[in-house]
Amino acid sequence: MAESGGAPRRGPGRPRGSSTAKAAPAVARASGPAAKKTKGGRLARRSPADIAKALGQIVALVKTKKAGLRSEEIRKALKLDVREVPRVLKEGLAKKKLRSKGQKRATTYTAA
Repeated sequence: MAESGGAPRRGPGRPRGSSTAKAAPAVARASGPAAKKTKGGRLARRSPADIAKALGQIVALVKTKKAGLRSEEIRKALKLDVREVPRVLKEGLAKKKLRSKGQKRATTYTAA
């Protein structure tokens, strides 16, 4: 013990810095609109009110286009994150505020 300096010894094949003696400090999780702006990682949990607000914006946008819009066009127009759109569109279809036609990327959404 005296020779090793008292530090716990890592096993073979374990990467450097993964010792239990060095614990990484916990990072506080951001909440609110600032959390949506992050490049990587998970989205902040959205409340039903947030989803309803986004759905209202999508329905208003889709009403302006007679032929309907694809999800990526909706995302670009409203500047939404890629990961936000599917949940909102699914909610709109379930509540019958939106109608869809087509398959996969060719799906167009119109106001019901």
